[in-house]
Amino acid sequence: MKVIFYHDRPGEELTLRLSHSSGTISNGDQPAPLVEADPGSHPLRYTATITEPLTGWFTAQVIDSQGILYTGRVKVANDSGAYLIDDPADTVANLGDIVIEDVTVSQLSSSAVAQLARTRQINITIPTLVGRNLSDPLIRGDSYTTALEAAIEFSRSDFPDIPDGSTATLTARTLESGSVESFSISGDQSSIPVRTGTKVVRFEPLSSQTRLWEPGQYEFDVEISFPGGERRTFIGPGVFLRVLDDVTK
Repeated sequence: MKVIFYHDRPGEELTLRLSHSSGTISNGDQPAPLVEADPGSHPLRYTATITEPLTGWFTAQVIDSQGILYTGRVKVANDSGAYLIDDPADTVANLGDIVIEDVTVSQLSSSAVAQLARTRQINITIPTLVGRNLSDPLIRGDSYTTALEAAIEFSRSDFPDIPDGSTATLTARTLESGSVESFSISGDQSSIPVRTGTKVVRFEPLSSQTRLWEPGQYEFDVEISFPGGERRTFIGPGVFLRVLDDVTK
């Protein structure tokens, strides 16, 4: 089965992961290479080959060097043919043996929005780690959820598989103004949607939680607690985020 994805930048190293809603990876232990196979004749068209026989609903994620670039829902009618997100204005696209239905995303990057809107003028970013800093400041009192396309998300491939029963906690600490301020995100506001391959940890703090955060520059880390009581750091320390005050407060 061939998978075709139109990207807005040429020559990038992308991979494709298909998974069930439970997070179980469907196309092998590692994401499949998604390459610009013929940049001369078909620029920006990236193709992946899926050898596993797949049928039913899947989450398709396109991954670049910074993590997940695009997420969508895909229904594979059988294990032959090819599917292509060719006209996102249509909610249902039929291409041979593959049906793509209800093309929605749980998170969007600038390139994903450009693909859906067929323009490069829209700029939407999702808070994630870029270098040693969170890509965007967090606004005190804002809600960061998947439903609002703003969940805080981190991914790593060089990390052990994360079993069921594990938990993730983001802890941030600042020494500004001569006092120690800190906050953490865990419990119902954290999840581990992908536990094998390129592991994904997601945080979704609500407004009721973020309005308690003091504005300032914070150092933070993300820690995984395994069912047996062991712990391992997923992100940080030595990485930073900034909280800004809400001017409408």
